[in-house]
Amino acid sequence: MRKLKRRSREHSRIETELSSREAVNAVERIFITELKWLFREQTVSDFGIDAQAEVSIDGEPTGQLIALQIKGGTSFFSRKHKDGFIYRGELRHLEYWDRHSLPVFLVIHNPDDGNTLWQRIERRICRVTDKGWSVIIPTENVLNSHSAYHLANGLVNDEEARLRFAFILDAQFMTKFKGQTVRMIWEDWINKGLGLRNPTFKFPGGETVRFENWYPTHDIFKAMSRIYPWLQYVYAAEITEEAGEVEFHTLDVKLRPAALAYLKSEDFFRDGIPDDRPEPPERDSDNDDYESWAQGDYSELQETPWNDRDEI
Repeated sequence: MRKLKRRSREHSRIETELSSREAVNAVERIFITELKWLFREQTVSDFGIDAQAEVSIDGEPTGQLIALQIKGGTSFFSRKHKDGFIYRGELRHLEYWDRHSLPVFLVIHNPDDGNTLWQRIERRICRVTDKGWSVIIPTENVLNSHSAYHLANGLVNDEEARLRFAFILDAQFMTKFKGQTVRMIWEDWINKGLGLRNPTFKFPGGETVRFENWYPTHDIFKAMSRIYPWLQYVYAAEITEEAGEVEFHTLDVKLRPAALAYLKSEDFFRDGIPDDRPEPPERDSDNDDYESWAQGDYSELQETPWNDRDEI
C-alpha cells in the first residue's frame, strides 16, 4: 500500500511537471510565431517568474521586457466566473509580483483545448484576504497577436484600462471637438449581427469625418461607451429608416468634462511648468539680525554658553 501511495504521488508530480513544461512550450510558441517577440525562459532562481518576453517592432528588439508566470493544467480553468476564470494564489507571490521591476503577467494554459489566457497582475484588481488572494482572468484575454498592445504597455484589460486606452488612442481626434457640438450619424443595419456601422461626424465648419467600421451591437449607448467614451450625446432628430434595412441615428455630441480635463492635462505635460513664480516680498531692513542668522552667521551662538542658549 505504501508503495502504491508513493507511486501515486510520484505520478502526480510527473503529471504536474509535464503540464508545466507543455504550458511553457505553448506560451513560447505564441510569443515567437504570433507576436514575433523574443522569449527567454528563466530556469535559474525561479521565484514566481518563469520567463521574460521582449517586445519587438518590425523584427527589431526594443529592450522593453515583461515578466511571465506560466501555469498549465485544466485545474486553472475549473473555477469559473461570469467574466472568466478565478485564479487563487499565495500572498508571498503577490507581494513579489507587486514589487517586481517589470510588469508581471499571469498566463494559464489548458492542455486539453490549447486555450491560453493572460492577466496583468496588479493589486488593485485582486481580492486580498489574510489567507491569500484571487484575480479574475477574463475569457477575452486570449494570448495572441491581438493582445500585443496591452502586453507591451503593461496594461490590465479591465474597464479602467480600456477607458485610459481610449483616451490615449483618440487624444488627437478629441482636440477637434473642443468648444463645439458636432453632429454624428450611426447606421444601424437592422438584420445584421454587426449592427452599428460607419459612424460619421459633421463638424460645424463643414468638415466631415467618416469611419468605415462596425460594432457588434444595436445598442447606441453600448457602442458609444466602448468606442467613444470621451463623448456625451443626445438625440438630435427622429430615427429614420431606409428600405427596411438601415436605421439612421442622428446625435449631437460633445466632449465630456473628463475629456476636457484630460486634454488640459496633456497640454500641461507637453508644455511643462509655466514660469508663474510670484514676486518675493521686500526685505524688512529692521530684521537684519535675523537675516544674517538665517543665512549662516552663527557667531553669536558660538560665543554663548550652552546653558544660556535657550534664551536665543
